[in-house]
This record gives sequence, C-alpha cells and structure tokens, in this order.
Amino acid sequence: MSDIIGGSSGVAPGVKFYACKACSAVSTACSGVALLEAMDFALDPNGDGDISDAVDVINMSLGLSYGQREDDLSQASANAVRLGVIVVASAGNAADRPYIAGSPSVTPEVLSVAQTQMPSAKRFPLVVNSPAVVAGQYPNNENVGWAPVVNGFTGDVVYVGRGCEGDAYLASPAGKIALIDRGGCNVSLKVDRAAKAGAIGVLIGLVAAGDPISFAFGGGTRLWTRW
Repeated sequence: MSDIIGGSSGVAPGVKFYACKACSAVSTACSGVALLEAMDFALDPNGDGDISDAVDVINMSLGLSYGQREDDLSQASANAVRLGVIVVASAGNAADRPYIAGSPSVTPEVLSVAQTQMPSAKRFPLVVNSPAVVAGQYPNNENVGWAPVVNGFTGDVVYVGRGCEGDAYLASPAGKIALIDRGGCNVSLKVDRAAKAGAIGVLIGLVAAGDPISFAFGGGTRLWTRW
C-alpha cells in the first residue's frame, strides 16, 4: 500500500509517511488499544497536545467484518475527520463475498475503498525450472501464500543454505532464484545479501513446522516481495 501511495510510480510520489504499527507481525490480530493509540499519534505526532501537526491522510487497509459505526475505531475515525483529516479504509477484507463491509469503513465520515477484479486482469504463475525436486508450475493464489508474481516469473532455483553474513553460500545465486533457509538472522538481511550476489528472486524455506516469517525490518536496503 505504501508503494501504491507514495512509491516512485505511485499516485503521490514524494509524500511523507508515518507508519503506525498496530497489528501483529506473525498473526492476523490487531490490538484495539494500539489502533486507537495510532489514531491519536496521527493527530498529534509530537504529543504536545497541539494538532496543528496532524497528518493529512490516514490510510487503513484493515477492518472488522460486519462492523458498526458505533465501534471504537469508527468513532476515532469520525473524530479525526471532524478535525480535518481525510480517513480512508478498506471496505472489507472478506475476499469476494458480497455484503460484508467492515468498520471503520462503514462510518459515514470515512472514505470506503473496495477492489474489483477487472476482466482484463491476468494471473501469472511461478515457473521453477530446476532443481528437479522443486521444478514445476506453481499457481499465484492465496493457497500457497505467495505475493503477486508480476509479469510472470521463470527461473532456476539454487539452494544456498541459511544465507546469513558469514555463512558460505552452497551455490552461487547469480542470475537465479535463491532458496534460503529460515532462521539465524533477519529475512531482510538474507534477501539483501542474495540480491547483492545477483539473485533475481528469493524463496524463503520454512525449515520447521509452525515456523512463521516475521517481516520486521532488520537491516538491508532492498525493497522486496515474498513468494
């Protein structure tokens, strides 16, 4: 969302961002208290009680299905609008099921945004040529948990090991997709190192059951996509 809004090809390149973290990095849970605290921060970033430094726009890609305008976050959103801030929220996150709108988007003061699949939209698979153990065509959908594959993605996969600084690569990832084990150091460091070594993509292997990936920034300089 940040890239769509303010990336180099976004709708408002050069915009200044405040990122307010209110949801868990390893689950779908969002703290109701943290959401309200984030709204307060957006209205008064320096905490001096003067809202002259409030943000211009609050964007939330979240919501509670079948939520009400009386919900606490709905009320906080309405208050922000009354104080001159534009508040935008996703209409819902319940996929293509009809009539499931969420709060705070149902609040009259809030701009509710929905997405519609276009007839001209294309779905690109991930095609892995080698090694044979993982070769094949993988669908780009929610069942495999991969982010969108843009303009198709075809390449050879090489297993490089854990991929942390100080670990010798088991194979060169140059011009290939690096398959890297989870663990030992931050994912962002693994990806940054692989990119500097010439990898055209990165696959992170979960090496143990229940081993979720945290996408907290831990170093590195690359903007990257999870597959």
